[in-house]
This record gives sequence, C-alpha cells and structure tokens, in this order.
Amino acid sequence: MQKTKALLLLVLVMFLTSVAFSQTTEKRLWMATEIIIKSDQIQNYEASLKEVVKLFKEHEFPYSFSVFRSGGFSYYMFFKLKSLEEWDQILSKAYSTWDKIDPALFEKYRNCIQSYKRFTISDIPELNYSPTSQRISQDEMNYAIWDVMYVEMGKEVAFMKEAKKFMELANQNEFGDPVLMLQGGIGADNPVYFGVLYGKDDIDMRQENRKLWKSFGEEGSKMYQNILSTLRDREMIEFWFRRDLSFSNE
Repeated sequence: MQKTKALLLLVLVMFLTSVAFSQTTEKRLWMATEIIIKSDQIQNYEASLKEVVKLFKEHEFPYSFSVFRSGGFSYYMFFKLKSLEEWDQILSKAYSTWDKIDPALFEKYRNCIQSYKRFTISDIPELNYSPTSQRISQDEMNYAIWDVMYVEMGKEVAFMKEAKKFMELANQNEFGDPVLMLQGGIGADNPVYFGVLYGKDDIDMRQENRKLWKSFGEEGSKMYQNILSTLRDREMIEFWFRRDLSFSNE
C-alpha cells in the first residue's frame, strides 16, 4: 500500500516550522506536495529550485512556500491555503510565471523529478499543544518528525480521545516544545493523522521525546497502548527544514 508521507512544503510552511506551523487557535489548511527526485538529480534539483526562488522574488510571486527534505530522495513543499479554491490558483500562477520568465528552467526542474503526489492537510487547534515557556526558538526548529497514524475506520473518535489525553499530559508535565496534530485531507490515505514534534536536530528531538514519555509514567504507557489499538498502520517521517529552498513573498 502506498502511503501518504509526512512534511515539502514547508510545513513543515511548517509544517513544520515557523514559516507555517506556528501555534494558533484558528484551523489552518495546506497544500502539500511530496516530490521524489531521480537518484542522480539531487544536486540539479536543488540548484534549479534555488533559481526558481530567485526568479520568484524578482517577479514578486504572491504565494509563499516552505521546503523540507525527508531523507533519501524525497522533498516536501507546503503552501498555506485560505480555501481549497486557492489550490488551482497557486498552480496556475506558478506555471504561468514560470512560462513567462524562463520555460527552459521549468524543463530543467521537471526533468529532475521521478514522481510527485499532492494532498491537503489541516491542523486540529484543540489538539495542538503550545508550552507556556518554549524551550527553543522558532528559528532553531530545523528538524521535525511526523508520527503518521493511519486510523481504522470507525475508530476516529477513540483515537481523538487518546490524542487529547497526550496533549493534556504534555501540559501537566510542562513539556517545553510545541506539538501539533494534523489531519489528512484530499489525496491522503484517510483516515490519517500526523503528530508533529520539533527539535534543533534529530538527536535533540529524540532526547526531549524520551524525557516527555518518561514523565508520563504508567498513565502514558496505557494511553500509548490505547492509541495503538486504534491504528491500522503507522510510520515515522523525518523532516529537515531547507530555508535555502523555501520562498517568502514578504
């Protein structure tokens, strides 16, 4: 079964990071693109994308996006959407801008790509956790991991109940890093949820995650088993934020 993988765009416009996944009480929506690059085209892909970012800045492209690398040959790109209708508007504007500026650059970029998949994700504000005193700054959030949880049909309510307990325990134990809960939308292998954890790097994130679960104690172990009982599958996806490949129209 082909799974929707978690992070490009950007969250991580941040999803995973300060660009897009900052804490808020308002529900947000993103268009995500998972891009698989040909094994011998990584350097060419990054070089052409940097050229695209430069040209978009020069021609005032109106939509920001964030890019994450997810190990191997995968990149993720995220555009924050005001509505689903903006999906087509962003793609149309991107293609028309490319065509007017440098059609050859578009071909160079496209020839690096083996395949891609687009899907939407949205966050669940009532299941997000924001610490009173945050351990690391937004600029230090260079790494994120998505705990991708594929929930069995009919067990969504039970899953959400346990996810809420997780956030409550994180709050009670004064966990120092934000935690996001995202939900798959159009194009995703639904029902699917993404728990997002941050860190300065992979070692830093894992150290803090171990501390968190240790602080949960026996109650956390029971909650973890309850969550697993609602899942049909699960995977972990790592993201490294690539500021040099991302674009902001501000």
